[in-house]
Amino acid sequence: IVLGRIMGFAMIGTLQLAVMGVISYLFIIRALNHTHELTEKDLQVADATASTASTELRQGRTSKNRGHFHAVTDHGDGNVTTDDRQGHWHPITVQERDGRKVYTVGGPQGQFHARVPVYGELSFRDRAGTPKARGTDVGKVWAYRSYVEGGSLEAAVWKFNGVTADRFPNGLPIDLNIRVFRTRKGEVEQGIVGSLVLRNPRTKLASSPINFIAKEFVIDRHNFSRKLTSADGKTIDLIDDLTADGDLELQLTCWQRGSFFGMAQADVYLLAREGSVLANFVKGYVSIWFQMVLVIAFGVVWSTFLNGSVAMLATFGVLIAGFFRADMLRLSRNEVYGGATFESAVRIVNKMNLMDKLEEGWVATFVKYADDGVRGLLWLICQVIPDFKQLSCVDYLTGGFDIPWDRLASHGVTTLGFVVPLFLVGFFCFKAREVAA
Repeated sequence: IVLGRIMGFAMIGTLQLAVMGVISYLFIIRALNHTHELTEKDLQVADATASTASTELRQGRTSKNRGHFHAVTDHGDGNVTTDDRQGHWHPITVQERDGRKVYTVGGPQGQFHARVPVYGELSFRDRAGTPKARGTDVGKVWAYRSYVEGGSLEAAVWKFNGVTADRFPNGLPIDLNIRVFRTRKGEVEQGIVGSLVLRNPRTKLASSPINFIAKEFVIDRHNFSRKLTSADGKTIDLIDDLTADGDLELQLTCWQRGSFFGMAQADVYLLAREGSVLANFVKGYVSIWFQMVLVIAFGVVWSTFLNGSVAMLATFGVLIAGFFRADMLRLSRNEVYGGATFESAVRIVNKMNLMDKLEEGWVATFVKYADDGVRGLLWLICQVIPDFKQLSCVDYLTGGFDIPWDRLASHGVTTLGFVVPLFLVGFFCFKAREVAA
């Protein structure tokens, strides 16, 4: 009976989740689909030096839609391109009608991704070029990213493994997601210039610097071809000359004084390939399915010895505690300012801030021992409930990254590791009850 309830509710939930998945996928595609208008009047003749006798370069921009527009370049040979704005671009076809050009802007391209990244080990160099563990501290409260100073020898260096010709036959695509910190007033719209250098970690042979303008809050992709130029102007091969048994170093520097580039280990990576967006979407829903099965298992166990309303409240309690398990664990380890339940209550009543110490006395002693008991209870709860946030792979989807199969498999093992003991507990609890004939 217990196993049948778990399987039955799981089957019903699976059907509902499948319907929701189809609807949400179609909704996302429809919501993001848009186009722009472009007429011949929107394009102006560009610099005469950029045009030739056979072609006339024209530039302009599309109409505004969804809060943005795109810069357009008509190369005069039937090739019309747009810039990449808000993570996408549009194909444009041009036709001749009654002696004039008619432009048709297609749907957005490049909005959906399932990137398979190759991450490297990050280290930094100070103003003297000496290696160090972290970059410069610019005073940000969130210490996730370290910064390198512009106009100095400070640099961020990534060491990648597995860079081979079989894995990257057509060159090396590198994605950047860096932040910019300015120490002086300037033109915000004017980008900060930096450079990338590829280097052999063994021979120290390096490519000539490849300059770029930093783009914040978007994935900035740079494609390096196999044939590069060394610092002394010689032609070198990216794989044969710059890698040592598959190892490759990438150095990133900032050029402009008074500016800093901020980055973390995962902000720069090599793009191994683009996975299937649909398959990645399905894997995201599989991770949600694992969460659903856990909730069902807890609900069935509670229902073996509690009535319906109490079992529902207990299930909601497990769900809420599972999503805030990390915070509860920090509270149980006394890693949170302000104390636990009783100390927080005293501070609220006395209007005390988190940093003030409680006055010595019986109140402080009682609060200390009472909170120790609360922390012990919270620690025990954290050991018997799953971390629902860790079981979710939604961040991969929203970030445009492919969900690794090994991570999904580990979530499946975790789910099975909870469901089997819960089934046994529910079985023995239900067996111990007297069931009316």
